[in-house]
Amino acid sequence: MGKTIGLLTAVLSVSLFRPGLSSSQGPLPQPGKYVVYGQGIKSCTAWTADRSNAPLHGSELAWITGYLTGIGPFVEFHQTDADGIDRWMDAFCAKNQDMTIEDATTAMISSLR
Repeated sequence: MGKTIGLLTAVLSVSLFRPGLSSSQGPLPQPGKYVVYGQGIKSCTAWTADRSNAPLHGSELAWITGYLTGIGPFVEFHQTDADGIDRWMDAFCAKNQDMTIEDATTAMISSLR
């Protein structure tokens, strides 16, 4: 167990001090530079359509909150809550129907910086 914890500490130490990732004002992810999984690949049109379907909307909102949580240590932005996310996503997706939920989430992070 000691070796596992030591290895985990080493991996975390190296990854946290990589250039571009160590600052809370680090760069946002660049579209096309990584793979998006899950609900993030859905379109803004789907976001709007799914608002009346609690299970679908809940899974999309959970994806967004997970994304925000995951990027939080690397990019500083103002806090929000589920209602704030819904309002922001609704407005953004009404104007950008062909963009993905991930695109919208990245744009939301930019607006919260």
